[in-house]
Amino acid sequence: MSATPFNFPHGSAGDAALLAAIVASSHDAIIGKSLAGEILTWNAAAERLYGFTAAEAIGRYVDLLVSETARPREDELFALALAGQRVEAIELPRRHKDGSTIDVSLSLSPVFDEQGHIVGVAASSRDAGERRRSEDTFQRIVDAAPDAMVCMNEAGIISLVNAQVERMFGYPSAEIVGLPIESLLPEGARDAPVDPPASDALEPKPRPVGDGRQLYGRRRDGSTFPADISLAAIEGSEGQTVIAAIRDVTARHAVQAALHDSEEQFRQVVANVKVGISLRGLNPDEYIYLNQTYLDILGLDPAGPMPTPSDALTFVHPDDRAMAIAAAERTRSGHSDDDELELRIVRADGTVRWVRASSRPVRDVQGEIFRIAGTIEDVTERRESESALRKSEERFRQMADSSSVGFTLHQVDPPEFLYTSPAYLAIMGIAPGAGRLSLSDALAMVHPEDLSRLIPDQWQAPEAGATTETELRIVRPDGEHRWLRVMISPVQDVDGSVRRVATTVEDITDRRAAQTELYAARSEADRANRAKSEFLSRMSHELRTPLNAVLGFAQLLELDELTQGQTDAVRHILRGGRHLLELINDVLDISRIETDQLELSMEPVQLADVLTETVELMRQIASAEEIEIDLDVLDPLLASYVWADRRRLRQVLLNLLSNAIKYNKRSGQVIIRVERDSLGWPQILITDTGIGIRPEDLPRLFTPFDRLGDAVEIEGTGIGLALSQRLVTLMHGSLSVESSPGTGSTFIVRMPASDPPRVDLAPQGNVERAGPIRLSTLLYIEDNTSNVQLVEQILKRRPGWQLVHAGHGALGRELAGVTQPNLILLDLHLPDMNGLDVLKELHSDPRTRLIPLVIVSADANPRQIARLRDAGAAHYMTKPLNVSDVLALLDTHATNDEDLDG
Repeated sequence: MSATPFNFPHGSAGDAALLAAIVASSHDAIIGKSLAGEILTWNAAAERLYGFTAAEAIGRYVDLLVSETARPREDELFALALAGQRVEAIELPRRHKDGSTIDVSLSLSPVFDEQGHIVGVAASSRDAGERRRSEDTFQRIVDAAPDAMVCMNEAGIISLVNAQVERMFGYPSAEIVGLPIESLLPEGARDAPVDPPASDALEPKPRPVGDGRQLYGRRRDGSTFPADISLAAIEGSEGQTVIAAIRDVTARHAVQAALHDSEEQFRQVVANVKVGISLRGLNPDEYIYLNQTYLDILGLDPAGPMPTPSDALTFVHPDDRAMAIAAAERTRSGHSDDDELELRIVRADGTVRWVRASSRPVRDVQGEIFRIAGTIEDVTERRESESALRKSEERFRQMADSSSVGFTLHQVDPPEFLYTSPAYLAIMGIAPGAGRLSLSDALAMVHPEDLSRLIPDQWQAPEAGATTETELRIVRPDGEHRWLRVMISPVQDVDGSVRRVATTVEDITDRRAAQTELYAARSEADRANRAKSEFLSRMSHELRTPLNAVLGFAQLLELDELTQGQTDAVRHILRGGRHLLELINDVLDISRIETDQLELSMEPVQLADVLTETVELMRQIASAEEIEIDLDVLDPLLASYVWADRRRLRQVLLNLLSNAIKYNKRSGQVIIRVERDSLGWPQILITDTGIGIRPEDLPRLFTPFDRLGDAVEIEGTGIGLALSQRLVTLMHGSLSVESSPGTGSTFIVRMPASDPPRVDLAPQGNVERAGPIRLSTLLYIEDNTSNVQLVEQILKRRPGWQLVHAGHGALGRELAGVTQPNLILLDLHLPDMNGLDVLKELHSDPRTRLIPLVIVSADANPRQIARLRDAGAAHYMTKPLNVSDVLALLDTHATNDEDLDG
């Protein structure tokens, strides 16, 4: 307690008594002294502190309590008080009655009379050891506080901190004491007031800092955190001390942010739901919250004043008001935890609406009702719909009774039919007048194998809107099996629950029978299509095998020196054989397109290359017919690229150019030019000066095997144009024609444009080999003697090669391991095993794995070729063999380690 100047009791008796009571009850030792230092007053606290009674002390001087060594300091302080100064909390040693020395905290104040003259000195003292013990206790209390506690002087210098400060800010206590309080604040927050007004010091209590702003603390590492800071000021002997309580509110801010987001989401949801929501307080009785929908249902202006509960009651229809009051009382009294009813309201504009209202009590932690939550929903349309539904039910019944589709309506609990239409009974085979059909009887008629199609939950208690549809069989009472299409739909009641289920039943026995027949026909067609493909594949092999010998030996003869007659004969053989091969290829291509088995290798193709190649192939035929082919090789559009399968595009152009020659007139002309369409796609125009096509024949032009009557005398198969159109379509292009009888025709091939490809040059083999002869071994695994003889004849043109022949797969496998050939030719159709199996065994044997193996087969199926390449084949050659290709293959794989020519 600070020493306070006071007057000796020269005033009224009441004032003197009050002052005496204050001094007597003080916890500090208060001693009144005269100007001479004589003790005039001595309170009970002085007796407890020093041990002297008032009788023993009054009239004595300061030497009663002060030793000789401490007397000068006492006199100095007493003189200051006599001079009118206040002396605050000076620690001095004093003497106890028992002779011991005690340390006291002494404060002195001058005493004034009514005229303001100093008439004495009041000395207030307390045990300084007790103060230190209090300080220790205070430190322990401060350290135990959950918040960080910081004490600072009037200059803002930190004098004391608790352990929480060390943990919160990362400073050791020894380092933080003596720092300015701004060290704990971010730079932007250092202007926040931390000193309370001086007037606050008289009433030390916590006060929040920041004027509503968010404050932050700054840790030793420079990081910041949101904080709450409260200040309290304490007056002491050394002046005013400010205590700051600092709390890290990071977690609270996160919770508040989440709560704010949650509340905002809740408000948005509640504000936009189609149900009116209210929250009503009971003390006082008023609405705390009404959402927009609530006001809209009552027809109130949201900008107007919020209605009271009594105002809301006036909107209830007079005939329903008593019911509403009773429900509200049940909720308010706690007799009902969820009261719901439907009633009418009269809106502000006078219109009458039906609403469904509910109320629920809200209890506090003691279980007492302190609020009521309510909802209100406009159900006018539903009530009107119910009325309309009742009217429509009769119309439905009339319609159902006359429909060929069966209808039923059954209730869920207990499960029984409410209605079965005559058509339903007829479908189920129930004779009219046979009695009421039960639900269990109807379910018993379902075929045992189809019972699983009926989901029990959906049949007995489906959810609203969960309509199901299925097809199943029934066994009628007469034993006949019928297929039914069943649709089960729940019927939602006015309260949203499902208590009834509607079912429609349609007899689909005839339709199922038709579907079965259609499926059987489709399966038969697929089987026939597969059989056709298999037949064509076998025929391809059977036709290509003899053609291999015919064309192979003819090519060898063509390389020999022959007479002119022999040369012409060989050329006739080659031309006829190649024509037959083209026919086989065209038929197979048509078949593959129809069965979706034709595979394309799409790539950028330059028109100049493919057109020049095509013209060169056909120029000799055109010359024989005295037909001129006009292709401007300098046309810049010939440099264009299209996206196509090069081989198939050449096949199309050869077909079109061949037709342009065959159907032309003697000494006619074929003009080939390139244009661009409106999309920038290149289109090739092949124009002839031939007989042309009649308009009535144009629709049949691309029909396979249709020769159009007038052209039957010209050699052909009738499938070239059909195949060409389908190939162009597969390559995402188009083939069209423009023609006039007697003036010729123009065929237009339109193809997608493409960017140029990267150039990839590959070496080509020569028919006549150059360079020294080197020893090489060819193993040919083939059972056809003609094919073996053909290869023998080819090898005569490469003297450095020797032939090892195996007519069976097993023998070929053994010979490969023994002879270690440079190259293996393998036929797929062998007497003892499949060529694919031979390939796999050779590829898995370490002795033969690295030997190049080439498949030689009459089967040109692209999928099979890809499969064999994946299995390890180095190459695939299609029969009939091209002699030049075989010679090039031999040159590629010839031995290089021994030069037989020396």
